[in-house]
Amino acid sequence: METRPPWGQLRPFQSAVDSWTGQFTPQYWPNEQILGRLAEEVGEVSREINHLHGVKKKPTGTSNLCGELSDVLFTCACLANKHTLDLVDICWVYALGERTSPHETLKRLIITTGHLAEYLEDTPATFGPYIGRVIYQTTMLGHVHELTLDAMLAPSLAKCYNRDNQRFERLDKR
Repeated sequence: METRPPWGQLRPFQSAVDSWTGQFTPQYWPNEQILGRLAEEVGEVSREINHLHGVKKKPTGTSNLCGELSDVLFTCACLANKHTLDLVDICWVYALGERTSPHETLKRLIITTGHLAEYLEDTPATFGPYIGRVIYQTTMLGHVHELTLDAMLAPSLAKCYNRDNQRFERLDKR
């Protein structure tokens, strides 16, 4: 397994997210709505981690951890794009440190999401590093489960171009 996430893969992902969201008005939701979406997605990651490592296990092969991690990364890309933050720049700050359990990493992810909420009304220079931490902790959860960054990025883009396009088309017809 790689020793450092290939952050450079985030740049084309971030660009693809920006291109896809460009078809909508407004292109990005208000900060508070993006944060609400991030909290929801982190909760879904929590549910998957608990199914994998907690007392109540899901049947083997039914985990959607990769898809849920992808949704967290997508939401972070939306917030970064809205404020013209480069995900690669804000992620390079975090080198791989100690290895922790999935539950400890999840706890850090939840705490960091709270810090992001706390500083969201400040400047992007203030809250940008918290987006980087959320991405770092998300990728660490993926690495523990032998998911590459490419594998974690792919589901959200596929979802954008399939199911979500249909959802927005329905909303546009109202």
